[in-house]
Amino acid sequence: MMKSSQEQAVNKRQVNMFRILFHLPSFIKVFGRLMKDRRVPWYAKALPCLAIAYIISPFDLIPGILVPLIGGLDDLIALLLGMKGLVALTPRHIIDEHLSMIDQKHSRA
Repeated sequence: MMKSSQEQAVNKRQVNMFRILFHLPSFIKVFGRLMKDRRVPWYAKALPCLAIAYIISPFDLIPGILVPLIGGLDDLIALLLGMKGLVALTPRHIIDEHLSMIDQKHSRA
């Protein structure tokens, strides 16, 4: 029996969400390592810091009081953009190096 395209889309989203949650500890480790690495440019490290400053600031593009369900969405978007900027501005060989070191630690455990 064929699944509808809507059911397939829901299943794909569930699989992707599970993947993200499964790899979240590794993502956090990579971002922490990149923030500590002296070879990563300062302006790349500034983006996640600016995102965190926006999150803790009283200013919100979408106020949580006015739109309760979507109020935190701008904070999440800011954080994701800051992290994406960090990765985009970091030389690929540095990211690969940190990923391989994390993989080696997982394989030894």
